Amino acid sequence: MILEMLLAVAHISAILALVVFLSSQIALCRAQWWNRSVLMRMMRLNALCWGSAGLVLLTGFARALLGAKTWHFYSTQPIFWLKLGAFVCVMGMAIRTTRILNHWRLGAVPSAMDIQFLRRWMMIQAHLIMLFPVLGLMMAYGMG
Repeated sequence: MILEMLLAVAHISAILALVVFLSSQIALCRAQWWNRSVLMRMMRLNALCWGSAGLVLLTGFARALLGAKTWHFYSTQPIFWLKLGAFVCVMGMAIRTTRILNHWRLGAVPSAMDIQFLRRWMMIQAHLIMLFPVLGLMMAYGMG
């Protein structure tokens, strides 16, 4: 029981960290504030997003393998696969964010429209992350 609780806390904490780092990037991504310093902060936050996403995946699979419910339970749940699909979608979107930031870091100068596009793109990611706890709760309450 204690292991299950620790695994759940670790998983939820990793999801919250991902939300915090992505939200911080979104807050910084404004054309009127844009400069090299902001870009470098966004690059650091982007690395932290990737790190927390890795922890989300690691803790999620740790729960599925070591938790009270077995891998068999999770692997037969359609909502589990939907949650994993939502995670893959969000992280697939993060690849584009990383590429854009790297392109700018290498010297490309973004226009106000480029910065606005990136902000909207990250906002979509942030809203898709809301599926993680909703789908997790659906599994916890036996739906699907």
